[in-house]
Amino acid sequence: MAQWLSLGIGNDMDLQGKLTTIFAAAGAGLVFSRAVHAAVAPGPLRFLLFLPVVVVNCVLPATLLDPFEEGVILTGLVCANFGWWCNFKLLAYSLDRGQLMRAQNSPLLVWLMVAAMPMRIDENNQPASASPSEAAAAKEGSDYKKKKRSGSSVGPGPRVKEPSRRAWWTRFLGKLLMISAAVLLEPHLPPGPNDLRHLIFAFGIIYAVLGCIFDVTAAFAARAFGLTLAPHFDKPFLSTSATDIWARRWNLVVGTNLRDLVYAPIVEGRWLGGDAGAGVGGGPTVKASTAVYGDPIARPSAARRLTATTACFLASGLMHEVLICWVTGRTAPTWEWTAYFTLQAPLVVFERWVTRQTRVRLPAVVMIPVTMGVQLVLARAFFFPPMVRTKLDERVLEDLSKMRLPGMELLKVNLGLLNLGLPIFGSPA
Repeated sequence: MAQWLSLGIGNDMDLQGKLTTIFAAAGAGLVFSRAVHAAVAPGPLRFLLFLPVVVVNCVLPATLLDPFEEGVILTGLVCANFGWWCNFKLLAYSLDRGQLMRAQNSPLLVWLMVAAMPMRIDENNQPASASPSEAAAAKEGSDYKKKKRSGSSVGPGPRVKEPSRRAWWTRFLGKLLMISAAVLLEPHLPPGPNDLRHLIFAFGIIYAVLGCIFDVTAAFAARAFGLTLAPHFDKPFLSTSATDIWARRWNLVVGTNLRDLVYAPIVEGRWLGGDAGAGVGGGPTVKASTAVYGDPIARPSAARRLTATTACFLASGLMHEVLICWVTGRTAPTWEWTAYFTLQAPLVVFERWVTRQTRVRLPAVVMIPVTMGVQLVLARAFFFPPMVRTKLDERVLEDLSKMRLPGMELLKVNLGLLNLGLPIFGSPA
């Protein structure tokens, strides 16, 4: 997979050594963090002891991997996975919050997978080995705890029916076809930045590439450990509001981490979480003590929720800013990506205010184009300009065009048969 994503650029053995070093260091850091969590009481000392691991997860991938040599896709994914997603899980864990806390009593290998892989465990998940009575009892206990834990940092997330193997392959191949179609169509679109090009890049490239990677992660977790993962994406192109996009449809791995580490401490009015829940894979319940963690605020004010929402989007924007610096070699941020994500906060608040004041819910056929239009306006101003200036979009497409994606040749033939007037086959001989 690494060689496929790296396009075979550079020395494969050298790349393999770099990735081995990164993964080994991350694994050692995770084991160290778990040991610190068990030995050190919740508080500033434990948090400080986690920081060296966080620093190594940021610095090592960015130092070892060169996006101009190993490929921007591989470099971006490894840097984002360890420098952002894994680190946010670790920082939440240091505060007794988040997925790693809820998986604390799971087998070590399962816990390491949850920490190191871009996944979001379904809290209602039960191992395949559990008997029906055990599964029913666990579900009843989980439902009871969820009703009682109004101060919990994050709920179980949207529930979906576990897909069949055929459905999984259909969705996975569909995303690969989306990537292939985007790569083929993009060079033949009207030149310069335009909304059609932006939409194709957002859904045909960003959504489809991340979706494929997360689908493979989910399949591996299900196959190896009998786990069921909560959805990572949920048809973001059908979003009816900014809240719908960020809370329920787009990259919910990041959304869950932000809720655990940023949103919940502000809303609850306490840093330590004391998340309770059965260990992933049927482990025993983790008990929370209000004497240690304190009681969360029962009814957080609107100002507190606004602050928490703004902080989440600001944190997301800052991490995106760091990520684009990693993959473009920039040394100074332009703050445009930070602005794009931070501006989502007042948009979300405004939507909620309008809904409460008017109590009017327009149909999806109206709200979907309105929502996409608003996002396109913001993206045109803040998200895509730094990509175009650094030619990041061109490098991503160049990387993808060098991959032998399934369906690429078939799409060429079909587009030719449809006589779309696209010079896909080049100049005639």
